[in-house]
Amino acid sequence: MKKQIIITLTVAGIILSFATIAIYGKNNRQESLSGDDLNNNGIRDDIENYIDTKFCNSIKLNEGLKQYAISIQKGILSTNEQESMLAADSLSRAMECLHYIAPDTDYWKDITSHSINTPERLRASMAHEARLSGKVFSSRPVREWKTSCNFNSDKLKD
Repeated sequence: MKKQIIITLTVAGIILSFATIAIYGKNNRQESLSGDDLNNNGIRDDIENYIDTKFCNSIKLNEGLKQYAISIQKGILSTNEQESMLAADSLSRAMECLHYIAPDTDYWKDITSHSINTPERLRASMAHEARLSGKVFSSRPVREWKTSCNFNSDKLKD
């Protein structure tokens, strides 16, 4: 009886692992900083699948969160001050875009926590933030936030 339970639990665990791989990509918890990005769009596959699954009701929000995810990934992968500055500028534009299309939401926090999901990614993110310490970043005027989106938000449905 005990062997049957152990085998059943093992098989169930394997099935759940394959289901997780199918939904979120094969390296959902991979220790590498970059993870999988099979379509080479700058977003880890597990993050892209998460956004597509959770935020499928609003194309604008979906696209805005993907722009944000790209910026977070740039910061994680940055290795010097110049790359960190470019990532920070990208993040500023993504936040402006998100505030334009969904001003009263903070879904970006969800994407951040899913993006920085391993000790290595946390260390890389903290190193990126340290390189930005003491720097000042300006925001575009609110009337220009629409142009911060890397997509045409007027042509997309909510």
